[in-house]
Amino acid sequence: MNAAQLHLLVNHFPVIGMILALPVLLLARTKFGGRGAAIAAVILIVIASLGSVASVVTGEGAEEIIEDVVGIHTDFTHQHEERAEATNVVAIITGFVALLFLFMSLRKEKNAPVWAWTSLMIFVLITSILAGWTSHLGGQIRHTEIRPGWADAPNVDATETMKAVQSKLGDLINSSTATLDQKLNALNEMLEEETADSRQLARDVKEAVEEAGDRSDELLREIDNAIKTAQKTGENISDAVHEAIEEFEEHAQ
Repeated sequence: MNAAQLHLLVNHFPVIGMILALPVLLLARTKFGGRGAAIAAVILIVIASLGSVASVVTGEGAEEIIEDVVGIHTDFTHQHEERAEATNVVAIITGFVALLFLFMSLRKEKNAPVWAWTSLMIFVLITSILAGWTSHLGGQIRHTEIRPGWADAPNVDATETMKAVQSKLGDLINSSTATLDQKLNALNEMLEEETADSRQLARDVKEAVEEAGDRSDELLREIDNAIKTAQKTGENISDAVHEAIEEFEEHAQ
């Protein structure tokens, strides 16, 4: 199991743990919960805090693994990393506050004072929001459907701009007289498409074609076949193109 797999395994603990702790903390202030619910809430918070630390530690290795993967861009990974580091600090503080709350709960015959319970609730709520935001930014690394601009084109396969991209790719592939420079110029034109997803797809294809060099025609044919197959099966065109590029690069090594 590599760092990326470990990161995917632990990065849900901060979000789920903190969110689950909120209703348990509320239950702790009622006669049905009491000290038992308080202990359970603290356990959830501590697990979530440790999960946050583990997520940051494994995130470094995960970034190194995916940084050269087609479709992965540093803007998304850097935003996620910066937010994760800030969230981790708050999560650690929340974990210590929870332990202090537990200590106060166990020392007294009654529950911990209201001010301690309120303080912990606020910390948990803030950490939950930050962890959720961090997870959202992390999801954008691989999930194009939640990236900014997706609302303008919720169904990439059905948009006119994506059809235009496919048409231009087809023209490139079927042109036996076009030079590599001419093909790259045509790909540059695709970067002017209206949606963020079509621009991103064109940028990824352009980078792959440049790296392919003399084998650019072969790569473009693979991309064209992937697009045609995706349209028949209903698969996302962007995902199909990225898979075709990755397979081409693996075979080329």
